[in-house]
Amino acid sequence: MTTFLALYSGKDVEHAELVAISANERLVEDFARRLVRDEPDRRRVVKSDSKRNSPTGRAGLKPN
Repeated sequence: MTTFLALYSGKDVEHAELVAISANERLVEDFARRLVRDEPDRRRVVKSDSKRNSPTGRAGLKPN
């Protein structure tokens, strides 16, 4: 169950910075519904090698 949304911006995962965050139930529910509805389109996204290039070795996570 999705409980919050976080929006990041940056040239890649390593350089992403938090832009916005919301726990508004209506916004989160609407976004989750759209994400599930559009799931077939997401399959066309090419997987990146960001995990290999991440300083932590874990995709999407930056060191403190």
